[in-house]
Amino acid sequence: FLVDNPDLVVTLTPPDFRHGEDVIDMQRFMLNSLQTHIQSLSHREKKFLEIAEDRIAGFGRLQDAAVMLLGANSFHELVRAINIDLPDLLDIEAARLCLEDDGKKYSSYGAHFLPADEADQLMGRKNPVFLLENSADQRVLVGLEKAHVKSLALIRLSATEKTHRGVLALGSAETDGFNPRQGTDLLSFLARVIEGCMRRWQKDSH
Repeated sequence: FLVDNPDLVVTLTPPDFRHGEDVIDMQRFMLNSLQTHIQSLSHREKKFLEIAEDRIAGFGRLQDAAVMLLGANSFHELVRAINIDLPDLLDIEAARLCLEDDGKKYSSYGAHFLPADEADQLMGRKNPVFLLENSADQRVLVGLEKAHVKSLALIRLSATEKTHRGVLALGSAETDGFNPRQGTDLLSFLARVIEGCMRRWQKDSH
């Protein structure tokens, strides 16, 4: 009964210690159960602490990235900051600003062109963020064919009257560096920062 209901063990009062062939040592049984329970709690606590520390570190890197992007003084500087400086700040392998080609002629300053509606093809129409494990085959689609990329994060960049639709592509050298089990709220925040910068500077590229 106690094996099937281990949570009850912690509420029991240990019996007096007794000897004998027909006596079950409940104290030892309870002690072993409590030790196992404590080890499980300690392991869970350590895991939660690791997750929290990673989260805090990731938020700090994202803050630095946002400050850097907001400091761009032109669309050219924005694209350069994303393609060159952002990977180091986020501790990833590569990043690329990808813009859909809407038929208008403008300078990309190093941004990667996507065919019209390609963002929906890559991510699906309803996904603001799409995380892909083992995605080395897809890296060429977002201009990262020369990078040592094994997993991808694709973050949608919405269009406005002043900006083009696009995708922010982030590449990790780890096969599970980006995976569907991860949270995406920080990545979505980064996309909003970039959209604000694009509204400010993309008009200069026309």
